[in-house]
Amino acid sequence: MEISFKKSVVRSDPYAGSLNIGSAKARSARTKPATLREDEVVLSSEAGMLRDIGNVFNSIPEVREDMVEQIRERIADGTYHVDGKEVAGKIIRESLLNALE
Repeated sequence: MEISFKKSVVRSDPYAGSLNIGSAKARSARTKPATLREDEVVLSSEAGMLRDIGNVFNSIPEVREDMVEQIRERIADGTYHVDGKEVAGKIIRESLLNALE
């Protein structure tokens, strides 16, 4: 069996704007330089609010210096007391909760 491609093949080319690939119009459409456009991002109002919330969150210090200073003063004065049983209970409770996960 022999297949011959001598006949004109009609193909659909959405970029050429024509069904006949061999036409002058199609060739000129393929050879025009592409126009470069800059990328653009448009955020929704919700995304803007999330960005603002993130900025506020990031501005909050990880360590509350005022609390640390109060505890330091109480330790220095001898007025800071910790209930050992309460601490042990919290450690055990946390350990049990972690084991259940």
